[in-house]
Order: sequence, then structure tokens, then C-alpha cells
Amino acid sequence: MNLPLKHGVCELDEDASSLIEPFYWWSFRHVDGRPHPRIYAGGRSREDPHGTPTILMHRLIMGLGSFQDDPVYVDHVDGNGLNNHRKNLRIVSHPQNLANTGSRGGTSKFKGVSWHAEKGRWGAGIMIDGRFKLLGRYDDEEQAALAYNLAAKEAWGEHAHLNQVDPSVTLPPPRTYSSRYRGVSWVQKYARWRAGIRVDGKLHALGQYKDEREAALAYNAGATRLLGDKAKLNEVPDA
Repeated sequence: MNLPLKHGVCELDEDASSLIEPFYWWSFRHVDGRPHPRIYAGGRSREDPHGTPTILMHRLIMGLGSFQDDPVYVDHVDGNGLNNHRKNLRIVSHPQNLANTGSRGGTSKFKGVSWHAEKGRWGAGIMIDGRFKLLGRYDDEEQAALAYNLAAKEAWGEHAHLNQVDPSVTLPPPRTYSSRYRGVSWVQKYARWRAGIRVDGKLHALGQYKDEREAALAYNAGATRLLGDKAKLNEVPDA
């Protein structure tokens, strides 16, 4: 069944009519006094509309009271706060609920993307378990949006709210390329092979080389010096 409201049409299952009938319903864009990217349906008792607190329709359908009384989160699978079909509602954790929200505005229309004026590029980033992870900077806004999508899918799976990106968009090749040798990587900026080793959480730089083999030998020397018999060395063929 459909229930027309100010900001759109609320959709719900036919058998939910008995649940919503005792209430007056309206739609709103604010939660706790702050703008929210989604529109929700709120209601109050027809018997005492001024004396009862507002109840959210999706929580009512899930058999929950206010968040203060039932501190669990309800998520709309498709991101539409007015789609209150039971199949579109699910109980989630707070991080999962946040993961399935769209962009809240800013310098980009995409979630997890922002313009870095000082770099002249688009930055992509994601918040996971309260920690921000930078996903790189890109010349194209949609490439940054794709980078966010890939990280969000890995972190949140079906709960991730993904940006709508043209299917033809692909990520550029990484600026640092891996090597067949341990502790060696290609640095495009300097067109050199870099050797390095991490010991007890500290990275030891072992120099940059024109030849990949030289970098591998530099790693072997550094690993032997820092780790002794515990070092795992590259098998480097004779020149």
C-alpha cells in the first residue's frame, strides 16, 4: 500500500495498515534537529497527538519503540527512508547503518570523495571502526568514487552504500609497482627501484637504484645486517 506524504509516497506492506492506522503521519528531513540525507515517516497517536512522542514508521513496523527505549538500529536496504516494506528493513549495528548512507554534501557529489585544492586532485577516503583511511588521490572524480566503492564493499559488504559510477570508469595504475623481489618496489616518480625493510615496525630505507637486481642485492645486504641469520634473502641470479 502507498501513503502519500509531503516529501513523497511512503510504501509499505498491505498487512501493515492495522499498525499505522492509529497514527497521524508526516514526512521530514531532519533527525535530532539536524539535516539528514534521507526522508522518514513520523507519526503521533490520533487519540492524543500533542501528548505522545513521535514514532518512526520503520521502527513501528519492526516492532520497536523509540531508540531510547529500544537502542537498536534499523536500516533501509535500498537507502529510501520511505520504503517501509519489511523486506527493505533490517536490524544493523551503528557502523553498518552509517555505511549505508549517501553523501552528505561537500565538495563532491560522491560519498567518500572530496576536492583537495592544494593538490589539485580528488581525494578518496573511508572511515572504518572510527579510523580514517586515505584511499588515494585521483585526477578524475569518478575514479575517486570507484576507489571508495571498492573499499566500502570490502569493509561492509551488502551494507555498503555505493556511488553510482559509470561502468567504463577504471582506476589508474598504482604509482608504486611491486617487484618480483622481497623488499623492492618501483617508484614511478623517480623512475627508480627502491629497497627497504621493516624491522620492529620501523622502515629502514636501503636506497634507490636504476636496476631491479641492484635493489634486490641492497635488500639482501640490509636484511643480513639488521636480522642476521633470521633474514629471508632474495635469490638473485648472477649478472
